[in-house]
Amino acid sequence: MRRLMKVALVCTFVLLTTIVLLELASLVVYYVVKGRAFTYESSQAQVAERLAEVREKLHPDWAPKGTYILHPYLGFTGRPNRPGSSETAYNEFGIRSESNYPYPYKKQSDEFVIGVTGGSVAAQFANGAEQDLRTILARANPLFRKRRVVVIPLALGGFKQPQQLFMFVYTLLSGGEYNLILNIDGFNEIVLATENTDRRMNPIYPSGFHMSTLLTTATNLDSKTLEAVYEIRNEYRREERILSALQRPPLSYSVFSCLAGMTWSRRSERGIRRIEYRLVNEAQEGLWEDYRGPALGDRKNKYEQAAQIWMRTSEMLNALCRQQGLHYVHLLQPNQYVPGSKPLSEHERKVAYAPQSPWSVRAREGYPFLRGLGGQLRAKGVRFYDLTFLFQNVTDDLYVDECCHLGPAGNTLLAQVAADAIVAAVNGQPAESVRIPTQQAAGSQAR
Repeated sequence: MRRLMKVALVCTFVLLTTIVLLELASLVVYYVVKGRAFTYESSQAQVAERLAEVREKLHPDWAPKGTYILHPYLGFTGRPNRPGSSETAYNEFGIRSESNYPYPYKKQSDEFVIGVTGGSVAAQFANGAEQDLRTILARANPLFRKRRVVVIPLALGGFKQPQQLFMFVYTLLSGGEYNLILNIDGFNEIVLATENTDRRMNPIYPSGFHMSTLLTTATNLDSKTLEAVYEIRNEYRREERILSALQRPPLSYSVFSCLAGMTWSRRSERGIRRIEYRLVNEAQEGLWEDYRGPALGDRKNKYEQAAQIWMRTSEMLNALCRQQGLHYVHLLQPNQYVPGSKPLSEHERKVAYAPQSPWSVRAREGYPFLRGLGGQLRAKGVRFYDLTFLFQNVTDDLYVDECCHLGPAGNTLLAQVAADAIVAAVNGQPAESVRIPTQQAAGSQAR
């Protein structure tokens, strides 16, 4: 009996020692990886945030690309008032407005209303940089101390020209009122348009990457799609069980468990993305010819073709704004894959740089065509600003993913340039009066 008790005590001691060492080692690993001390509050907040996302995906109304629906004029929009969403819901126009402005927006006499068009970068800017714009504009011009700046998002992830043009017309016809239209684009126009071309889809059509799954599930829900949906939902169910366990004692108090659980969750998330990407690619390959549109030009000149479409739609937006008595400002968004555009930090190279990905190759090869036509836009009277090298001397973390998206710090820098361009437009100053960083002869390379 004593022998058994002794063995039990030794085993218990070894187990407790192992647990303590694991916990201490996890604290060290967390600090090394994250650069800050572990706290239970931040860990549980992270678990809760991801769990909310997972449960949103497990809602009965979820489907592949379930945040989007087909639209008769725009190709697709966000799903209005999507149930179960942990984020700000899309409004009736299929646009997310975190300030919850009514659409179509009717401006007041003491307001200066800015409509922001573009894709996901523009959408995030419109929803995240309104206060920055207000502050900077108020400092720069007395007009903006008398009139409240209101930023109306007209942008959506996946939009590319001519969807910006069509969305603006759509809201104008619906009664929307603006003082200025700020168009922030470029990446989608060169990347998604040329992907359309390579997939035998008209580059003027909305992104096949975003449309194909919607069209497939709406018209031909085949067995491959059903199997992929089942696989994705099972992954989410497993992740929900693990994350739920991390919210309950004793695992909620364990540094090792939280680290291991969130690491598994990230792997699961990447796995789900691979399944979704495979599903989208299969949907694009199997898309009916009826939805691909008429052939348009030679694929060998796909970048020039996409850039020409981008330029012409900006000219049309400018002309329409003039006809309506509005100002128009066009910004070519920066992107990390343009050589010399930003010295990427160690963190950015880990989370926001995949130089061999198809989209990064398209951006790197296609941006010179956009930049080359920017001068023509200026010559035709468009207030166009090339922001490709806006961050060429900024070493701080700005990019947050391998695509093109900016965090708050990047949006603040973007807001400064946008504000300068807006003030120049309102004051009637030439576009050249706004100083924008250009490529240096020996600029540092993103690598």
